[in-house]
Amino acid sequence: MSNSKVPVPPALRPLDNVGADVFQREVREAIRKLSIEPILNNSVKTATILATGTKIAHGLGRVPVGWELTDKTANADVWRTSWDSKFAFFTSSATVTVSIRFH
Repeated sequence: MSNSKVPVPPALRPLDNVGADVFQREVREAIRKLSIEPILNNSVKTATILATGTKIAHGLGRVPVGWELTDKTANADVWRTSWDSKFAFFTSSATVTVSIRFH
């Protein structure tokens, strides 16, 4: 049996200082995007939703990807009927004032 060393595959070799710096920078940037962009790309609006329907300007400048009620003043169901890049349209089972976070 020889004393020769088995070469370490490139993917398992330790990073040099430059490679480690690039890797850390890329990971840091990815984490920053995950933690900051959802906060910056939200809009919270307060409105009174009527059973006949209500139009709300969400202010995102794009079609929302989601929404959530953050507060409501009465025991009423609220649902979205449609939305576009400027407005969201909601209906409720009873008149209720709500705060809605758009994503």
